Amino acid sequence: MLDNNSIWGYLARSSVEFHLTGSRFFHTETDESDWDFLVKANDAIEDHLKHLKFVKLSESTRPYPSCVSAFCHLSSNVHVHVVSNINLELQARSILSEHQLIQPEDSLETKNKAWEVLLMALEVQTSGLSL
Repeated sequence: MLDNNSIWGYLARSSVEFHLTGSRFFHTETDESDWDFLVKANDAIEDHLKHLKFVKLSESTRPYPSCVSAFCHLSSNVHVHVVSNINLELQARSILSEHQLIQPEDSLETKNKAWEVLLMALEVQTSGLSL
C-alpha cells in the first residue's frame, strides 16, 4: 500500500488534474477510509489511469449517475471517479463542504444522494430551466 504522502506524489506526477473528494475532502474520514478523487472525462483518461496501474470497476460501483466510470488502484486504497462535468462536480463538492451538508454519521447512501440531488439542481440552474 502507498502511504498518504506517496499517494499525493503519485498523482502529482501525472499529467492529469485530480481533485480530492470523499471523506478525506469533507474531513469525515476514519483510519480505514480510502482516498477518492474526481477527474474530468476525456478520450484518453481510461488509458491514462490504466497506465498508472488503476483498474476499471464494474458499472454497479459508480457512486452516482454523473460518474461515467470508477477506477481503483491495484496497490493502494485509491479510487478515481471519472465525471462528465468536472466544474459542476467541484461546485457541488464546495457547496456540500461549505455548508457542512455531509456529516460523519451519515450513511454512504445518504451522502451519495445529497451529492446527486445537488448536482441535479446545479444542472438545472446552469441550463437556465426552472424547477
